[in-house]
Amino acid sequence: RPRDVNLNIGAGAETGKATLHELIGTGLSTFNSGEAKRLAKAVGCEVKRAPMQIRPMGEICREHHFETAHFLKVDVEGMEEQALRGFDFDYCRPWVVVVESTIPNSRVQRFHSWEPLLTQQGYQFALFDGLNRFYLCEQHQDRMSRLSVPVNVFDGYRTSAEFYLKRSTDAERHTKEALEVVLEQEQSQAKAASMAADVAAREAAHQAELTAH
Repeated sequence: RPRDVNLNIGAGAETGKATLHELIGTGLSTFNSGEAKRLAKAVGCEVKRAPMQIRPMGEICREHHFETAHFLKVDVEGMEEQALRGFDFDYCRPWVVVVESTIPNSRVQRFHSWEPLLTQQGYQFALFDGLNRFYLCEQHQDRMSRLSVPVNVFDGYRTSAEFYLKRSTDAERHTKEALEVVLEQEQSQAKAASMAADVAAREAAHQAELTAH
């Protein structure tokens, strides 16, 4: 995606450096050493540490002239408050802000320390989906009815398990159909060969009969 800007840095309240704790084999990482120790113990994995530059998201938006955003997702494993403090909502005002609001790898919510940073900027809580909290800016409150209702049976959605099951079933059906075509061709060829052999045998018998006479 040529328009994407990918930066190998961390988001924080101010410019600086911090240690990134990567939980090997889990896809999880955090700048919070306490969270890293807890998660490593919970999942039983090793932790890899590396120095990382920290910059405020507001500064990054200004640097790249990123003034318009429809959607901001914050997933920083315990560093939500620091990341949001570094965002400049006067310069760039996302329509929707989604923040992972549970303690990593748990269902326990933890948002009281950072939620005021959004509500004080005119964002209204819309939905909790079991993992994330969704907020809508005051300029787009007319969209609240669409955002505040979670995915449900009226949306006609399919779960990932259903999707992959159908894809697997379709692949098996296509394979079966292809094999049936090959089998039919082979049977036709065998039948044709058998008929040709019968004709040849009759011709040979006829020739033998003529020779005998």
